[in-house]
Amino acid sequence: MSLLHQLTLELIPIASRDEFFTRLGNSLLNDFNADILQICLHDLEIAAAAGEDVMGLPADDPAMEPFQPLLEKGQTICGRMSESKMDFLFGSKARWVQSTARVPLGDKGKLGMMAIGSSDQARFYPGMGTLFLDLLSDVIAASLAQQPSEEQRRTA
Repeated sequence: MSLLHQLTLELIPIASRDEFFTRLGNSLLNDFNADILQICLHDLEIAAAAGEDVMGLPADDPAMEPFQPLLEKGQTICGRMSESKMDFLFGSKARWVQSTARVPLGDKGKLGMMAIGSSDQARFYPGMGTLFLDLLSDVIAASLAQQPSEEQRRTA
């Protein structure tokens, strides 16, 4: 919990979408022992500003259809997932992923989702507690809801 608190404090002042998602990704990979991270945002403009590690995909894109039950449920799900879903999310690195956490972003995933993969089969399992991931989702959603400052709009 203290790592989440520290990460939140580090993310709050970051105005740049790219810097925010870079710091988030680095922390998840280094501080929280994730092996791979994929963030998918429905707002293509925000996704483009968030850097190369964030995928932009409209909510109504057919590629999102397999994830609709997760998004509609609005709850983090941990465990294994189908090979086709893993290939879509993790690309060539999917073969190394043995367990995943899929986290809706925003109310019922209206902003997108975050997928975290691990090479450890026991890292993410059905029934594990997801409070940390749910709180992190709230931090991401709050950041995405912020309007860019006037200075950022002028320099864009």
